[in-house]
Amino acid sequence: NLLNNGSKNLVFELSSSDSLKNFVLFRDNYFILGGGESKNVSISFYSGDGDTQEIYVGQLFFNSGGIEKKIDVILELIERNSLFDLFVDSPETIYRGEIISSKIKIINLGTLKDVDILIHYSIKNFNDEEVVFKEESLFIESTLEIERSLKLPLNFEGERGIFYVKIQQGNVTAVASSSFEVLSHTFGIDIRVLIVEALILIIIGILIYSLFKKKMKEKYNFDGLSSLRQVLSKEKERKRGRNKAVD
Repeated sequence: NLLNNGSKNLVFELSSSDSLKNFVLFRDNYFILGGGESKNVSISFYSGDGDTQEIYVGQLFFNSGGIEKKIDVILELIERNSLFDLFVDSPETIYRGEIISSKIKIINLGTLKDVDILIHYSIKNFNDEEVVFKEESLFIESTLEIERSLKLPLNFEGERGIFYVKIQQGNVTAVASSSFEVLSHTFGIDIRVLIVEALILIIIGILIYSLFKKKMKEKYNFDGLSSLRQVLSKEKERKRGRNKAVD
């Protein structure tokens, strides 16, 4: 439902991202709403027999007066008689730069057991772009439950993403996904990374000081900061003696 809560007429234009254009139909993609008026917007999704079994990720756009609103869409096309059931369970939220771990369950519905499958898993944004992925071969009898992890890049685009999984056995495929919200740490930096870096610097500083103290002790019988004046005094006396010898 769209509501014009202003006093002026607004022209609305509805559209979708390229990844969804073949599957979405707007009953009215261009209309005018007067001030205070509302409209129920009808949007239909469809697919043909020749469309590939896949997960299509994209957005619906609502534009009016230079203002754009977006709705994230995940469209999953599956075969009526699939040989595999595939399920993905991911955390609801993940911070940029962190690792997301998802539980994957694969059920072999076919009569042929003990088969090798290729599994492809990735993180996608809602521009339908894979930002990171991995692949591996697995052996499945009837049911297989695994957990796989990927690191979400710090420069991930968007406020939501999906953990996408596709398995393939010969010409047979199955797909599934799980969406999550993307969060950012303060200043866009993981505070735990800063803590680790600070600890490393502290350790390096302690090692440098310990080495300095050891060398000074061996040379001047230096034993702590309280002896620093004595060390400096000895250095001055040594320099004076050197200057006198030159004269």
